[in-house]
Amino acid sequence: MKPVNQVTIISYLKKPEVRRVMPKLIDWLRSRQLSIRMLKTEATEIGEPNLGFPATEVFSNSDMVIAMGGDGTILRIARILQNQPLPVFGINLGKIGFLMSFSQEEMFKALERTVSGNFQVEFRSMLEVKAYFRDRNFKEQLVLNDVLVTGQEFNRLAELDVFINGDLFSKFAADGLIISSPTGSTAYSLSAGGPFVSPNTEVILFTPICPHSLFNRSIVLASTDKLKIKAALGDMRVSLDGISFSSEVSYLEVKLAKHRFQIITDGKGGFFANLRNRLYNWDYFTRRD
Repeated sequence: MKPVNQVTIISYLKKPEVRRVMPKLIDWLRSRQLSIRMLKTEATEIGEPNLGFPATEVFSNSDMVIAMGGDGTILRIARILQNQPLPVFGINLGKIGFLMSFSQEEMFKALERTVSGNFQVEFRSMLEVKAYFRDRNFKEQLVLNDVLVTGQEFNRLAELDVFINGDLFSKFAADGLIISSPTGSTAYSLSAGGPFVSPNTEVILFTPICPHSLFNRSIVLASTDKLKIKAALGDMRVSLDGISFSSEVSYLEVKLAKHRFQIITDGKGGFFANLRNRLYNWDYFTRRD
């Protein structure tokens, strides 16, 4: 990998720890003569307005992105980046931090290696989503984690028709449906009973939420499969990586995107070590009393 000359920092400033660490990070980057860019609102909020740029320019000429916060910060970066091929260096200042590779304690040591060009990248599959509205307009977006589909009204059973490769697969009466990437398998899909899926695979995971049916299983689709979801009655509410549309959606098309999201890693252990450390009480099982 080539050495880094310019970085873009995206952070979650509502976390006190992010505000505390941010000045140290900026000083460290400046001491290495690296150019820094931030979103204009964030740069102004921390008293560094000269580092601020609009979202359309914040990644221009940058070699990598530094994410400070939790997994929500990575999802926010994915929404802004879309198909721009920039690797993301995640500093976990949140709770679980599944998508963050580095802790606060190790960040400067890891950054030293990374800015010199000594780093590895994991390529994560993304979902390409097209949401069609009642007025026949549509919105297209890349999604890193998952798509949530529910009924038009809160606390009402959603009646949804699911098509796979153009053929009707099933009619669901359920609280909703989750369509996730392998990366998103450890998010909402997991809580709804879906399986762990290694992020190195190229599949689409489809999980019903509390279906009014004896069929209550996730389905794993191939990278070439295409999903279409349509409301049997009225419209649907749709959320992409946790952000909901303001308008109801008539139908939705989902497939695996050609573009892949890049996450800088330490090259140690990978997904399964991360899974063990984040979700299992490993100290309990290895303790020798």
